[in-house]
Amino acid sequence: MTLRRRALRWGALVNSEQRQDVQESVNKLIAAGCEVLLGGEADLSAAGAFFPPTLLYCSQPDETPAVHAIEAFGPVATLMPYRDRRMR
Repeated sequence: MTLRRRALRWGALVNSEQRQDVQESVNKLIAAGCEVLLGGEADLSAAGAFFPPTLLYCSQPDETPAVHAIEAFGPVATLMPYRDRRMR
């Protein structure tokens, strides 16, 4: 997969099963209240095990336990706001 810059390339996941697992994790995070800012959906009928770079946003991480429990093992990141720099 080639992204916007020609010199930047994105490789495939291990196999189509991993791609499906990543898609299921993203779907669970969306169902829990995360918003998709970028990507979020693979073409599961396409050849190769590619999943698009995905950026999610969770506006209420304290009230969304799934965002802390579900880890998509693929090119997925979740942004979350915080009140201060101290960890609790």
